[in-house]
Amino acid sequence: MKKILITGSKGFIGKNLIERLNRTENIEILTFDIENSIEELEKNIKSADFIFHLAGINRPENLEDFYKGNSDLVGSLISILEKNSLNTPVLITSSIHADKDNDYGKSKL
Repeated sequence: MKKILITGSKGFIGKNLIERLNRTENIEILTFDIENSIEELEKNIKSADFIFHLAGINRPENLEDFYKGNSDLVGSLISILEKNSLNTPVLITSSIHADKDNDYGKSKL
């Protein structure tokens, strides 16, 4: 059985991807969202065969949350993979806003 981790699992794309993958045999879905801890993320990454990284912040209450939920989270994901010498494939969604000269664009870049 393949284990697939989906970050941003409660977002629009995450929920729909889970719905579709639930109709596929031999797949166990692991989830990570804003309520989960980095420790939970690490546990899931260690057992995942593939990662869909869909998590991100686009309407934060303060500008710092752009970086925490976007670039910092990607950094944590990569750090966990490197620390554990994992070569797990990761699909990282990008944003058409990465070329914008604002905090959202900078955090997505």
